[in-house]
Amino acid sequence: MSWLFYFYAEQYSTMRISSLSRTLSIPFFIMLAYFGFYGMYHHPDSHLYTLIPGIIGLVLIYFFHEPIDRAWWTNHPPTLDKKIKAWLSAYSPYYMNLDQDLRKRFEDRLSTFMHVKEYTLKEKKDFHLQEDIKALLSHEFIRLTLHREEFLMDGFKHFVLYHHPFASPDHQYLHTVEVNPEDEGVVILSKEHLVNGFNPALEFFNIGLYAAILCWLSEHPRMDYPDVSELTPESICELVDYDLDSIKKVTGLNHIGKVALLIYAYHEHLDRLKATLPKAHQSLQVIFQ
Repeated sequence: MSWLFYFYAEQYSTMRISSLSRTLSIPFFIMLAYFGFYGMYHHPDSHLYTLIPGIIGLVLIYFFHEPIDRAWWTNHPPTLDKKIKAWLSAYSPYYMNLDQDLRKRFEDRLSTFMHVKEYTLKEKKDFHLQEDIKALLSHEFIRLTLHREEFLMDGFKHFVLYHHPFASPDHQYLHTVEVNPEDEGVVILSKEHLVNGFNPALEFFNIGLYAAILCWLSEHPRMDYPDVSELTPESICELVDYDLDSIKKVTGLNHIGKVALLIYAYHEHLDRLKATLPKAHQSLQVIFQ
């Protein structure tokens, strides 16, 4: 199978392919079609060379379509939808402040991220999430990791949104953000609070960015983060001019991590963090810049 993968990767490297696994399945469908329309009526035993490889090939592609497509999209990012690109230009000051090369990297990574993750809107019946909300959520993950090689957060595959605060088995009270690394990794958010946090005019705590930070810390627990032994969430918030009670009210969480708060301040209020906690700023700059 490996020779076939590389053959098609080479053949289609300059073309726009929405799914390499589907493209790879075409010759196997042709084999089965040949057997179905011709082989089984004309000496079927002598045409098993089309039937058996066709079935085996399709079964293998079915079971391995995710890593195949993931590898393809990582090295050949799908073109970002024009509507999403227009949305970035209209609503993302971060994107607009990037130079041309970083904008291209942001677009490629955003498109890849949106292709490899699964997004669900929870209602009475599950729905696919709207593309602009998918982009809004994914935007925060790409912003967090834009200057690093790794950006896909492999441990988190599923993104689930409710229209409102929610309770869960792990947190049996209303909250708006939850990150669970088990079962392929799940990120759960309140859509209303996610959208409000993306609007800088509202000065609302950005739960999308906070979720991305929690995922990052889950996947990279032992990096050289700032020393927070002498800090408290209250002291950090006081230094960077945050209201801890407001953050707890927005998230619905009683505990806000100290390192997560510093990373949040680094990405949302860099100058403020640099002025008040220069050592923390320097440590985070090594990681994220």
